[in-house]
Amino acid sequence: MPARAPSRALAAEGAPRGGLAALCITQTTAWGILYYALIAAVGPISQDTGWDPALVTGAFSAGLLVSTAAGIAPVTATAVAAWFGTYTAMAWAWLPRR
Repeated sequence: MPARAPSRALAAEGAPRGGLAALCITQTTAWGILYYALIAAVGPISQDTGWDPALVTGAFSAGLLVSTAAGIAPVTATAVAAWFGTYTAMAWAWLPRR
């Protein structure tokens, strides 16, 4: 049996990782900005909507939990892709455009 060819990961073992480091830094910075921007926005959102600041913060936290469950959990992602992806795409297609 012939030997297997090295995979791309093995072939690129000595490659520079500057792009990966830059992506990690920018992602961390972007999430930090998004998360801490809520502190500055809670007051105006509460005044405009009449909601309690705790409710605004709780809604943001709930949104983060839902996005985590949808994006990270393999079972959730597989279920959405298998069952709801087509229906979501069809519903999106029927939405009126402005």
